[in-house]
Amino acid sequence: SSPASAIPARSSARLAAVLSSQAAASIVAFGQLSKTQDASPKLGYNLDLAFQIVSLSFPLTIVLNTATALGGDAYVNGLPLVGLGLCTLSQVVYRVNKGQIDEL
Repeated sequence: SSPASAIPARSSARLAAVLSSQAAASIVAFGQLSKTQDASPKLGYNLDLAFQIVSLSFPLTIVLNTATALGGDAYVNGLPLVGLGLCTLSQVVYRVNKGQIDEL
């Protein structure tokens, strides 16, 4: 029997859904900004900035997908805590760098 057959179907479907959602978020966001800029160029959306955000998010995507693959069900079951931790971290980074962000 192959290793893949040892994983229950429900569990593998959950893992696949988590991997897909983590990987697709930045690409979908870039696509939406691109559509918005094409529809309303006067709004001032900058696709170069959107691409940089996608590029910066790529290492985080790799870390999250590696954690998903290694952690399996334990990672998927702990996603609410992972999300809370990442939201908290983003608030800390924002508050520490608020002055620089406001200058932009």
